Amino acid sequence: MGVGGGKFMLLGQYFHSLDNKMRLVLPSKARQEFSTDIYVTLDFDNCLSLYNEENYKKRAEAIQSLSDFDEKSRLLKRVFFSNSQVVTMDSQFRIIIPSFLLNKVHITKEVVLVGMNDHLEVWDKDKFTEVDKHNEENYSKSAQELIG
Repeated sequence: MGVGGGKFMLLGQYFHSLDNKMRLVLPSKARQEFSTDIYVTLDFDNCLSLYNEENYKKRAEAIQSLSDFDEKSRLLKRVFFSNSQVVTMDSQFRIIIPSFLLNKVHITKEVVLVGMNDHLEVWDKDKFTEVDKHNEENYSKSAQELIG
């Protein structure tokens, strides 16, 4: 379980606030999964995601392998790569998420970090509360449809 080694599962929910300089402190349980460089990207469902280098490269390679001759593939590549940034974690385990990404997902102060096994999602607290309630109400039905 080395730093950024991809051996630790990112789990749980962590409620945080951005400080007055718009810095986010990473949860102590998640820090060992990240090195100094953290990949931030716009993700599905109106949230951001934080990846270590290894897991970001896996996702990027899957997207890059799509054909440039297909319109949907170009759209996916364009959105993913143009909305990805590398940020540096400081000695206090803080990162500054670029404001253009925060604006796209309407994050201003209160956030929830959600463990998604190989990455963390970053949500506006109010939006996540709404989405989480809906997800839990449909959990059984979704599991039945997807798993059987």
